[in-house]
Amino acid sequence: MNSNNIKENNSQRLPQVESRNTAELLELPGRVARILFSGQTNNSNDLTIIDVEIDVGACTTPAHMHENMEEVMYILKGSAKLWGDGKTYAVNAGEAILVPEGCKHMVKNVGDTPLLMLTFYGDKNFREGFVEFPEINNTDF
Repeated sequence: MNSNNIKENNSQRLPQVESRNTAELLELPGRVARILFSGQTNNSNDLTIIDVEIDVGACTTPAHMHENMEEVMYILKGSAKLWGDGKTYAVNAGEAILVPEGCKHMVKNVGDTPLLMLTFYGDKNFREGFVEFPEINNTDF
């Protein structure tokens, strides 16, 4: 394939710039999520990226899982604990977490500042296959 064909094939798709200040806002208990890219908010074909801010001491309860997609969380600022299927993991700024599909999980801000992270899903519809487990809501992990 020559470069002219590439240019022709991509002429309708241009790079997009999104800002956390103008992204679709999801206000959830103890946190705010801003959907930067997804098939539901803009023209992402295969990816969802969400900017998440979790209050000091707050936790993403109840536990939940994504039945058919992995989730990657990249910690931008702060310290967190991840509960994943009964095990806990400490994570800090500059570290990433890969949560396999079907793994029940929660994230808790254990630092003294808001926890900032980006979450990535390899699907444009991150809500598909999302399952909550209300019986798993203990934040003492």
